[in-house]
Amino acid sequence: SSLFFTLYVVNERGWPPGDFAKLAPFGLAGAFAGNVIAGQIADLIGRRWALSLFLGLLGVFTITCYTSPDWLVIAGSFVVSQALLGTWNVAYTMNSELFPTDMRAAANGWCHNLIGRWGMVAAPWMLGEFTHSLGSISAAASLLGVAVWLAIPIIVFVLPETRGRRLDQRA
Repeated sequence: SSLFFTLYVVNERGWPPGDFAKLAPFGLAGAFAGNVIAGQIADLIGRRWALSLFLGLLGVFTITCYTSPDWLVIAGSFVVSQALLGTWNVAYTMNSELFPTDMRAAANGWCHNLIGRWGMVAAPWMLGEFTHSLGSISAAASLLGVAVWLAIPIIVFVLPETRGRRLDQRA
């Protein structure tokens, strides 16, 4: 949903284009910090719980960002959403740890390039289609913000915890 953020704030919230330029460095700093913090949280509470926490919060802050009329709330939610992209570090780590060493590279390739790339291609297309059918980027991004919550039960109840697992073990 961050791909459409500039269009959203300029077209739907009336921000001057320069406001995003002022906000962008904070988003970058948030993304950097989130990537560092995500690994620490995953080591502290486990991969499944960290991934679930980050996805849950990503949904909350995406919805907040795209439904609030307030500049500071939108800006803050955007920065936090960028930090929550640290979710990918936890997901990649968990994906690696699910497979033993002799299968890890192939499994990562299949998961990241086949499944993950399709999501990266489909998400902007879906956001565009939902924007067209719902009439606003705000409604479309909020819908996709809710959609991330659908992964949480799968993570919690289907995937095994990989923290502390020896990398040569099979999941």
